[in-house]
Parts: sequence; structure tokens; C-alpha cells
Amino acid sequence: MGGGRQIGKTTLLKQWMADLLATGLDPARLRFFSGELIDDHHALVRLVSALLREMPTEGQCYILLDEVTYIAG
Repeated sequence: MGGGRQIGKTTLLKQWMADLLATGLDPARLRFFSGELIDDHHALVRLVSALLREMPTEGQCYILLDEVTYIAG
């Protein structure tokens, strides 16, 4: 999802998360991160790799990354 600043992208992601949890999704299957807190693409790869090791291997899981344009590289 893309778009200009201040049009509701973060709000939409958070609403989606709330909807997923309301349907009974196990919170262990859902992660949300802001790119503002991730230094570069190497850190992103390390983060996602670690998450994939921790998250359940069966069924659908979600990793939501907001503000991806803040991540260098």
C-alpha cells in the first residue's frame, strides 16, 4: 500500500490488525513494525529472519511494516 503523507495508511494497517485479532487470530501470528525504527535493509532482513523463526510455521502469519521508506537501502 502506498500513498502520500497523512492520508491514513498507518490507521488502515492498525484497523486491519484489530480486525484480524477480532476474528480470533492468535496474536503470535501478527507483528507490526515501523520502518522509522529500522536502520537499514540489513537490519530489516535480520528482523524478518528472526520473526520467521519465532512465528508459527503452520497457517497464515502477518508481518506488517509501516513507514518502509524510512529504511535506508
